Amino acid sequence: MVAVKKIEQVKELEKFLDGSTIIIGTNYDGVSVSDLQKLRSILRQDNAQYKVVKNRLLRIAASNLGKEDVNELLKGPVGLVRSSGEPASVAKILQTYITDSSVPLNITGAVVDGNFIDQAQVQRLATLPARDVLLSQLLGSLNAPSQSFVSLLNVVLSNIVNVIEKRRIQLEERE
Repeated sequence: MVAVKKIEQVKELEKFLDGSTIIIGTNYDGVSVSDLQKLRSILRQDNAQYKVVKNRLLRIAASNLGKEDVNELLKGPVGLVRSSGEPASVAKILQTYITDSSVPLNITGAVVDGNFIDQAQVQRLATLPARDVLLSQLLGSLNAPSQSFVSLLNVVLSNIVNVIEKRRIQLEERE
């Protein structure tokens, strides 16, 4: 009976991990249940989830899915933040919650699109602007040279028109 329950828990963890773009590992040692409930409700607003997991069962589920990078997150009692949305926004929400509420929740690292990143990189990820902002900055950077070129052509053409106009005035004055 116990083995069946654990097999079900592993299957549940596999569903939890599957299809995620980011999995952030946290050490929740010393965090109250009410603080974890607040975190869960905040994460739900961004379609993310928080789950406390057993390390051994997580290793099995990660191995079954071929996501061995998740094992890097297993340091002490582990809670996982999982999202299939934008990785930077989830990292930002978690980092903001930790900072604002002074909860002793420690980030152990993350797996982003199958690649492990450490705690410092998660914090840098949390400081990135939103994806839409980054894309608009990129498009602005790509568009800037063509705008400069068009402005330069406009100045050159204006100068040519001014020279022709002055020459026309000179010719009219001679007549």
